[in-house]
Amino acid sequence: MKKCKSCQKEIDDKAKKCPHCHSDQRNWFLKHKFLTGILIIILIVVISNMGGGKESINQNKQSNTQEQTSEETPTAAIIKGYQEIYDEYVARLKSECPKLAMTECAELSNEGVAEMAKYMYSAKGTDGQYQTYEKWSGKLMDVYMQEVK
Repeated sequence: MKKCKSCQKEIDDKAKKCPHCHSDQRNWFLKHKFLTGILIIILIVVISNMGGGKESINQNKQSNTQEQTSEETPTAAIIKGYQEIYDEYVARLKSECPKLAMTECAELSNEGVAEMAKYMYSAKGTDGQYQTYEKWSGKLMDVYMQEVK
């Protein structure tokens, strides 16, 4: 025999409801089987994601750090390649633009930018190459703008 949770009268151990006050004697999980099932599923999903999540987060952090480092510090060889193209086309722009029409000078400048783009795609260690390409092609375009004034 056990006592009713509500009226405290003695009832049978296996009783689901009190015969006196009709109070449900089951615990919350047995009263709400559907919600209990959903909670178990959610708990399983959360626990399973906790184990694998840390590993992938750490891998993402490491790869992001490597990408940032590579983007921020292009190698000396890469910079030298852009510098050579830049120097060649700056010399050509300064010597040829005074004799050319503005559209022809623009074509010459665009040719230099295209050479830099080819170099960007062919250079080894291409992490951060686009930012370096933008920087050097922007410098070349600045020279063009000065020459056509």
